Amino acid sequence: MLAVVQSVRNCLWGLTQSFNEHHRSSEGNTMIIKGGRPILTGGLGLTLGVAVLDGLHHFPITPIIPIVAGVAVVIWWQYRTVSPVLPQSMPPLSKVSRDEVEGQLTQVEGAIAQLEKELMSYFPSPTTNQQPQPALTSTWQSLHLSTLASRNRLTYLTQELDRTTLHLAIVGRQGVGKSTIAAHLRNHSFPYPITIHENAPLHGATMDLSATERQLQQLLIKADLTLFTVNGDLTQSELGSLQQLATAHQTVMVVFNQCDHYLPKQQASLRQQLCHRLPWLDGDDVVCISANPNPIKIRKVGTDGSITETTEQPSPSLTPLIQRLEYWMKPTINPHVWATVRRSTQALHYEIQGHQNQLRRTMALPLVEHYQWIAATATFLNPVPTMDLLATGAINGQLVMELGAIYQQTVSPQQAKIVVQIFITLILKLGLVELSTQTLGTLLKGHVMTFVIGGIIQGVSAAYLTRIAGLTLIDYFETRQPLPVSESAAPLQQLGQLLQTVFQNHQGSMWGSFAKQGVLHLIPSIKQMDAKAVIY
Repeated sequence: MLAVVQSVRNCLWGLTQSFNEHHRSSEGNTMIIKGGRPILTGGLGLTLGVAVLDGLHHFPITPIIPIVAGVAVVIWWQYRTVSPVLPQSMPPLSKVSRDEVEGQLTQVEGAIAQLEKELMSYFPSPTTNQQPQPALTSTWQSLHLSTLASRNRLTYLTQELDRTTLHLAIVGRQGVGKSTIAAHLRNHSFPYPITIHENAPLHGATMDLSATERQLQQLLIKADLTLFTVNGDLTQSELGSLQQLATAHQTVMVVFNQCDHYLPKQQASLRQQLCHRLPWLDGDDVVCISANPNPIKIRKVGTDGSITETTEQPSPSLTPLIQRLEYWMKPTINPHVWATVRRSTQALHYEIQGHQNQLRRTMALPLVEHYQWIAATATFLNPVPTMDLLATGAINGQLVMELGAIYQQTVSPQQAKIVVQIFITLILKLGLVELSTQTLGTLLKGHVMTFVIGGIIQGVSAAYLTRIAGLTLIDYFETRQPLPVSESAAPLQQLGQLLQTVFQNHQGSMWGSFAKQGVLHLIPSIKQMDAKAVIY
């Protein structure tokens, strides 16, 4: 057994030596020794295998196990860099026309005008005698300032269409040579002026995913072209970032820097691997460079047998990168600039829609609250069987139409009736009626006015279900989709998912506070009582 282990040890040690020997190149009496991390990694991996096998002879196992283990170590090292993680296919990047971008800018102009109109409608201008309600003043001021900023950004983006300077962004992990590459590019004379944005290292040890996503968003705003810098094969996080950039239609070049750390065959293999894992990129957009090559040691053997060692600093090699950048600039940089303006315009449009949703939600919530207490009062004064609770006004068609008006959707009475019926069906399927009445019944148990407890439970339940339905409608309207026109329409499933989500988000501690509010609205005399004596 010991002999077998010793044999495998010798075999693995020989492989380690051959790996190291393979990474030395010599010509005549001059030998150039190049360092590379794969050599170290491979040597350590094989040495670890040797150490493991060395300890196995202490255990009563068959000779084949150490042999298999040793072979597994060698196979893992041999194939670890050629096992691709194939990404999802990405759509090809399409050329952007100026007319297309100008059309999007016009749409954004319309969205800003609509937001301004709604602001003036819901919150009177401070220059008039009318003033917004005190509780809404801060919202109005915030949105008013945001609208002014959006107009300024729109003006800036319109001017950007004629920009003649190319904006480059250089990103990558720490230590891949971003700053060195930027310095070389700034010193080169290109057909067009360039501006370089250097980002903080992506995927650093202390950086979370949200921070990385924010950096990528900044790229979409500033960069016409992104130089994604690596110094070897891609990590999973780097691959994910590249997929995000491709999905956002960002023009990207992958720059394989520090390639002097590898032998020519290794360089070609790693470049091929990068191309294989990034099938949506043109192969010419994966370039190998050495922005700051490592010094090389030259050892010369004289005729008398003496050995002289000198160190030389190779010149930087950025030719493939510079040639590709110059190719990108021919015959003009306009398509790249227009693509950047389009991305920035889309981001501005999403931001404006967010402001619109904030304004509309601010106006919609008091409306929902108004109708929930109407439903509570009506049900309290006219108690009905539990299963008829919804049909007697818990979800009001008038609420649907008024919410639609706030969200700039015209809802007919017939369509509102369909939506109400959809909600009734969904709420019954989810069992929300029984859950709300049972939960509220438990909370209100022990109420001092026992003769009205049944009506209170039904009234507060009606208010609760009205609120849940109203919040669901608000969330649905914010998706900018039209309401369903029949009970079998496609939006039905989305409404059901939103309803369930809203219900789940408004459980727990909300029950007690909502029950307290309901009682205070239904029985004015209880307002003088201690709430703790009413609700336990």
